[in-house]
Amino acid sequence: MKELYSVEGTLNRGFRGQITYTVCLEEPCDELDVHLTYDYAELRYRDEKADLDREKILKIYGTEEHYRECPPITPAVLEKTIREVSDMSGYVITEEEARKFLVYDIDLKTEIHPLATLNDQFIGCIHKQLPDRHMIFREDYASHGCIPQARMEGVLKITLLVFNVAKDHTRYTLRVSGGKEDGRV
Repeated sequence: MKELYSVEGTLNRGFRGQITYTVCLEEPCDELDVHLTYDYAELRYRDEKADLDREKILKIYGTEEHYRECPPITPAVLEKTIREVSDMSGYVITEEEARKFLVYDIDLKTEIHPLATLNDQFIGCIHKQLPDRHMIFREDYASHGCIPQARMEGVLKITLLVFNVAKDHTRYTLRVSGGKEDGRV
């Protein structure tokens, strides 16, 4: 698939609202990929057990320096987190769940959901807590929350539904890629 549109932006803490991008598809497409990424939350700990390559470190933590500045998760910190969550909720979380609590400050999460229309007809919306997601549209397949599309042409609108922004200077990127089954655009 070929990149058809790309935009980057930043949002400040507390922003709530909608941002709509309009993309005129110059040629019909058999498949589309609407890809949204954003800074999810304020990072608190680094996870030494996670198999993170350089690209993942940069994507999650922003810079390798920021990754190194975060304190590592120790067994004592894990044990304390599991105990505290259990005491507060009555639910015993796994070590993997505790690591997620520690890597991301869940009280300061950013929540942005993409919604897509094609020629003013709804074709999909993803309402999941994922800071990196793809809305895939093809005739025989569509991502969860999306409707399969046989041939896409005309005006594609992507609306970012912003429910919360956790910190100032929260970065996001939106990329739209498309193509035909034979690889041409």
